[in-house]
Amino acid sequence: MLTLLALHASTFAAIPLSASSPLPGDDTVGRAAGTQDQAALVEGDGTTWLLVWRDTRASLAGTLGSDATDVYGIRLDADGAPLDSVAFPVASGPWSESTPRAAWGGDAWFVAYEADAATASYWSQGVYGRRVDTSGVVMDAAAILLADAENQDEALWDVASDGDSWAILWQAVDAVSGSFVLDGTTVSALGTPAAPTTVYRPPSSLGAPVNARLAWSTDRYLAAWSAWGDDDDIEALTLDSSLGATGRVIEIVADNHSSVAPALAAGDDGFYVAWFDDTFGAYWCTVRGTPVSTEGVVAVEGGESLSGEAWPLAARCA
Repeated sequence: MLTLLALHASTFAAIPLSASSPLPGDDTVGRAAGTQDQAALVEGDGTTWLLVWRDTRASLAGTLGSDATDVYGIRLDADGAPLDSVAFPVASGPWSESTPRAAWGGDAWFVAYEADAATASYWSQGVYGRRVDTSGVVMDAAAILLADAENQDEALWDVASDGDSWAILWQAVDAVSGSFVLDGTTVSALGTPAAPTTVYRPPSSLGAPVNARLAWSTDRYLAAWSAWGDDDDIEALTLDSSLGATGRVIEIVADNHSSVAPALAAGDDGFYVAWFDDTFGAYWCTVRGTPVSTEGVVAVEGGESLSGEAWPLAARCA
């Protein structure tokens, strides 16, 4: 056996390879192995963007379980051209990481994601994050823990920034009522998280906030969500930089048909909320939207139609 190993070593040593020479078949760019999905694209300093996604390449390599996933990323310029020769892992621990959300905070991006981790008795899904600088370097060697209770699986909703720090929202279960609540926290520019807090607790389980989105304008955040129940409505709440409520819950849509999957954008003087609406019932949707001021004033009650006479067919409107 020792002779055989020596023979192999001398054989490999004779192969003329250098640091700048690719292996045979590796000198062209091809599709990444496995599946890449759950993508999120976020602008950075005005010239650079960060694209992050869920990736299954490690499970194909046999280094993770067959259903395990990682979070990968790549920087793009303003024209969409890659700035990195290959994608880099943002989160690639021994368990699954998925559902990335990202936001620019003035000097770096913060990428939040869901991750599985071992607990004292089994395992659970929590919410974690890492910072990525403008050079594409992951700044945190260890993931920043945001929330991971042993007796529940937190579900990440969104991340946004006020320009100095980041705010993250996720779904949790209220310890007293057992209902879904909207929890969140902030992370400083140095990567230090604040203690988690309950941002919104619905009056009953039928008003559970789901698919929450978060954006910053002027001096406050707006969180918008679909209030789960017999007739899903779109609700919102203005928040300060520490995720404290600055007013009452805003009813953007409150009618007898489902309004779901809100999308949220911010401008210099307010917000815009859009959503799917099943005005016509069954699977036929309209896309509706309305401006919302920083004071929480809804410009168009019930929203205006953005899809016109085109009725998108979407299972999420059922």
